[in-house]
Amino acid sequence: MDVNDQNNIDDEQSTQPNLSSTSNDIQINQKQFTSLNSKQQAMTTKINGGGATDDDNVGDPSIINQSTNAKIESIQLKPPSCKMSSNLPPHHHIRGDDTHELENTSGADNFKSSRRSYYSDSSDRTKLPIHQRIVAYLRVKSRLLSCSLYFLVIFLSLAVLFSIAIVIYHLLTIYYHRQTISIDTDSCVPMKVTLCQKFNVQYAYTKLPNRFGQTDQSIINDKLTSTYSTILGTKCYTLLPLFLCSQLVPRCNSSGHAVPMCKQVCKESIHRCSFFLDIFDIEWPDEMDCDKLPDSNDPDICVGNRRSMELNQLANRHICKENGFRCDHTRCIPPNWKCDGYMDCNDSMDEKHCNECRDDQFYCSHGVCINRSNICDGKPDCPDGRDERQCFRLSDSMGLNGQGKLQVWNPILGKWDEMCGEDWQVPEQSEQVCRLLGYQSSNETRLQDETSDLPGQRQFHHHQRSPKPLRFSSLLNRQEDKCRDSDTSVHIKCHHFECGRSSHFHQRRRRNTRIVGGEESYPGKWPWLVSFHGGPAEVFFCAGVLISEWWVLTAAHCIGTKNNTSGWTINLGVTRRTSSPLFVRQRQVSKLIKHPGFQMSIDYYYSDDIALVLLKDKVEFDEFLRPVCLPANSSVEVASGTKCMVIGWGKKIHDDYADYQSAIHEVEVPIVTHWKCIQWYAKQLPYHPIPTTMVCAGYEQGKKDACQGDSGGPLLCNNQDQSWFVAGIVSWGINCAQPQLPGIYTNVPKYLKWIQTTTSKHGKPISMDTS
Repeated sequence: MDVNDQNNIDDEQSTQPNLSSTSNDIQINQKQFTSLNSKQQAMTTKINGGGATDDDNVGDPSIINQSTNAKIESIQLKPPSCKMSSNLPPHHHIRGDDTHELENTSGADNFKSSRRSYYSDSSDRTKLPIHQRIVAYLRVKSRLLSCSLYFLVIFLSLAVLFSIAIVIYHLLTIYYHRQTISIDTDSCVPMKVTLCQKFNVQYAYTKLPNRFGQTDQSIINDKLTSTYSTILGTKCYTLLPLFLCSQLVPRCNSSGHAVPMCKQVCKESIHRCSFFLDIFDIEWPDEMDCDKLPDSNDPDICVGNRRSMELNQLANRHICKENGFRCDHTRCIPPNWKCDGYMDCNDSMDEKHCNECRDDQFYCSHGVCINRSNICDGKPDCPDGRDERQCFRLSDSMGLNGQGKLQVWNPILGKWDEMCGEDWQVPEQSEQVCRLLGYQSSNETRLQDETSDLPGQRQFHHHQRSPKPLRFSSLLNRQEDKCRDSDTSVHIKCHHFECGRSSHFHQRRRRNTRIVGGEESYPGKWPWLVSFHGGPAEVFFCAGVLISEWWVLTAAHCIGTKNNTSGWTINLGVTRRTSSPLFVRQRQVSKLIKHPGFQMSIDYYYSDDIALVLLKDKVEFDEFLRPVCLPANSSVEVASGTKCMVIGWGKKIHDDYADYQSAIHEVEVPIVTHWKCIQWYAKQLPYHPIPTTMVCAGYEQGKKDACQGDSGGPLLCNNQDQSWFVAGIVSWGINCAQPQLPGIYTNVPKYLKWIQTTTSKHGKPISMDTS
């Protein structure tokens, strides 16, 4: 209808009788509701691109409800639409003031046109009222958030499913290898060898008889345990148990045939572990040609290849277990060794970035910083005394006797400076330096002018020791006060390095319980303990004790039947077995000399269990590397009940396959009389009397003892001057720390003459002055 018709209708309505205000309000509201709904439907249809609406249905509440329900169902069944329209999304909430403004326009057509333009023209967005723009912005952000959450849920679900699939794959693989092979019961039997099951060789059936004709699995297990438990205990190769088991109880495949080991497993086992065959006096089960073995990832063709590849991948990732700290890109150290004041890594990374100390400060450990001027001032300021370590040295040599130009550490410049000879007090200051370096006395001092082509020099011979030496700090203070323009150097000869004494800076330390029956030792406390390593991977297997610049004393069973010196590595000055700090020295072996009375025993009840190892190159002594004393004479007998110390890296429990300790541990044990030791052991070994060349030490109730891995290490007792001498060498025992089964040690005083004769025979005699 046109405008005139609308006006006539309004006039006719105005002539009708007046109704109640309530009735009028209802009619007006119904009219407005119907009009608004019809206009809103038209607007929505045009915005969404739809065709013309059916006039009969405009304003019908049932139709609106059906449409709304359909939209709700579609929202519930479909994921959110993430396609962002360029136009402003429609908004169906109409404020009263907006409606009023639009209804004042002239005519319905104009009204519809205005509403269409108001909602659909994107170019006029900025003309929208502020509340409309805010609502529109929030709706867009809400849709983006819904889409993001939707895709995140999908991604996490896929990740979980993928992880579950991997776990199921590995479980099925293990199940297949161990359980699900279709076996020929006439050919394959369940594998029951305990040692192979303990090392999880990952197959459950074996083919018997094996190639040696053996069918009894209990006999095979006894053979493996008695012969190879020692070499397995070294852990020279992770797949060594598979190498041994696959020969004596080979895997049986689905066809009922024995499966050999893979070529790579064979080669690696022989390469890494053959060093220990002579030491433990054993042989491989049979001579094998690894090149003739198959090499395949199919477990029905050969065993071990897949596991070998997994180990190589782990090694290449440089991953440390149990939150260990990666050291030198090749080793792992315990996490509590980081920032503890001791350099365990060659590159010192374990002691870097530990605390924010100033440039003029020095980092001690555990968050402590001190002024650099306090380094080497004669007073330990760090909790561990590291600020007073290695402050002086002699340039030429520091062996049994030391000599050379005296040098002092400059903590500011980080280098060694020559100690100036200006106003040098002879012999007092020379005596003080020698004692600080570990020597008993100084017997010569030479002051030399370094600027002249023919340097002038003054030489002094010392005939007596100074009764009142100067304070340590004065040596460093004088370097600052008197040596600014001096060119005079100090050359000193020191005499008789004192054995059996650790640095005086290691005397005050707190202790932490580390192992059952013992305590962890502090770096530098036992500077004469050395570790033996063998094979290409330098696997630790025994200990020894340094007795001179050239010689190491150890147990003969640590050498076994081995005469070849290749493959041996000896670490000296080491406290933490897995560390390689700057002050650790490595030496190769020149000679291996066992006592002629020693014989290997399958039961490990040794006698004459003592040996000497001659180093290829002599060592220089320092704070972390010093010799222990030998007994004063061959008649020395340690009284029963005397408390002596056992030190080493031995296992904390009796288990052939447990790990050795990473740090030196110490345990105090009393000497047991020989007759009581025989009486106690007679209950277990009635046919193996303990010879008098052995000494026993331990408690009647057990609980404290040496253990596997301590072999070759020393039993240390005190001299009257409180220095340590080696009274025994760890030899054997029954299990570890058992009641009335003390440890058995080689009685070193009984072999003192043999030590002196042997060292002299090989041109490197040990003077009794060192004992």
